[in-house]
Amino acid sequence: MNSSAPQNAEPRPETLVLAWWRRLQDPAQRGPRAELRRANDLNEVALTPAYHQLLAALRDSRWQPKDEEWERLALIAATLSRIEQDAPEHAPAEQFAAPRKSGQGPRLSGLRFRRLIQEPDHAALFTPMQRVVRQLDKRANVAALARDLYWWNDDVRRRWATDYYTTAPTAQ
Repeated sequence: MNSSAPQNAEPRPETLVLAWWRRLQDPAQRGPRAELRRANDLNEVALTPAYHQLLAALRDSRWQPKDEEWERLALIAATLSRIEQDAPEHAPAEQFAAPRKSGQGPRLSGLRFRRLIQEPDHAALFTPMQRVVRQLDKRANVAALARDLYWWNDDVRRRWATDYYTTAPTAQ
């Protein structure tokens, strides 16, 4: 057997989240997915069975849930529940900067993008991320978005700024 990964390697958290998201897309999961989408804040997300399924999926990963980090995973669950199609070919901020269907300007304006990357924490990202997914026509890079939301910090913000302004250099 000539495999590049060790047999006992733990799965990447992004892979586990992607598998959870795919299960959520099953037509039999319409109820749990809708329940996540109806949540008004991260506290309500944390009370749903689908959120707890995500916690269980990540239990033995590097993103092993800790009590003080519950908001990270609640934000991921809420945001990903609104995505209908995975678009793994582009980084999240590249998708934000991609031209709208009408061809005029980026999907996410420069002003909205700047406001988004200035959000200080996961709770503050809840509402803006729901809007962003709508502006992306419910199509986004599921694994990369989950990773970036989990690690939301200055490094992610700088990378997003670089990706956004490289893709849409004239965005205001």
